[in-house]
Amino acid sequence: MTETNMKDLQSELKSINQTVSGINTDFHGFGIKFSEAQAAMKDQSSNIDALKKAFSDMEIRMAKNGQYSANMTKEAVFAIPEVKKMFDDYVRKGMSINNGPSGGYLVHPDYLAYVMEKVRDIDEIRANATVLSTSSSSLEIPVEDGDAGLVWVQETESRSETAAPTFGKVIIPVNEAQAKVRVTRTMRQDTAFSIDTYVTSKLIGRLMRGEAKAFVDGDGFSKPHGLWSNSDIETVVSGAAAALTIDGLLDLTAEVPWAMDSECKFIMNKKTEVGVRKLKDTTGQPLWNPSLIAGMPPTFAGYALVKAPSAPDVAANTFPVMFGALKDYVIVDRKGVEMIMDEISESLRAKNLVEFEFDTRIGGAVVMPGSFAKLKIAAS
Repeated sequence: MTETNMKDLQSELKSINQTVSGINTDFHGFGIKFSEAQAAMKDQSSNIDALKKAFSDMEIRMAKNGQYSANMTKEAVFAIPEVKKMFDDYVRKGMSINNGPSGGYLVHPDYLAYVMEKVRDIDEIRANATVLSTSSSSLEIPVEDGDAGLVWVQETESRSETAAPTFGKVIIPVNEAQAKVRVTRTMRQDTAFSIDTYVTSKLIGRLMRGEAKAFVDGDGFSKPHGLWSNSDIETVVSGAAAALTIDGLLDLTAEVPWAMDSECKFIMNKKTEVGVRKLKDTTGQPLWNPSLIAGMPPTFAGYALVKAPSAPDVAANTFPVMFGALKDYVIVDRKGVEMIMDEISESLRAKNLVEFEFDTRIGGAVVMPGSFAKLKIAAS
């Protein structure tokens, strides 16, 4: 074997030595424990010793067998069975990515500098409801309770006083929602992206989804009173067992005063929407009208749809569809989302923690039940 080719092989051996040495001096950069680095060093040191012996034995055998010539290239040397076997035995098999101590720690994966986030739907109740602000712990809304009286009289008949309109009130208390997480200071320093921005985004999004769900099914105890939870809203029963019907949906629209038609919409989740889109008239034509104009929503029976992912699915004895004017569902904001970041409290510093706390104060309730109707799916 020529001196040049021998140097090539020695260079390969030197490269392996340098790589292994890197584990001992820079194991923190690979994110491994010191004990793991020691195990890797010990394992690879044994491989290096065996490789050196095999290298020496190979030189002797090749010299005796005349398996090389003065003009052999490096590629040709590595193609010799003895050389190939040596590297298979002591390099390719001895060091592998899927075995941490046996070489895997040398291969550090790339890390994407952001998180692939799960997509979550948001209810559109707030976007269509009446949203008011208050500086108190509740908001009182006057509501007309009784109509004015009327009496028909003859031309000369005396006029008596008629009944005056009567009023009641709806009290909407303000409720508090909060979310709190803790992260270590080390994580804040070492994460490949801004953990502060990520946590803020996640917790604000969680508060938004939580309030949206409460606007649908909140029971009014320490949370908003949801649209579906109002027992004064009229109910229409679907004409078929455990299924949507065209007649049931059309009957639903008749429960709300005609004068409010321009403000009324269907409210349902996506699965229910798909069921509605499948409904057809007697000629086989779907009653769902897709929008052909950008910015204009699709309609069913002339009414637009409000998305409410938290609404119930279609099943026996459920209420999957609400119909009405969402302006008569009132949301009360005491304040927006407030963030407090605590990194100085002694109890947190003792544990190397930083605390993120987010809270908001909101209320919600139906103020005019007569503006809505809900569809109940028949059991049989």
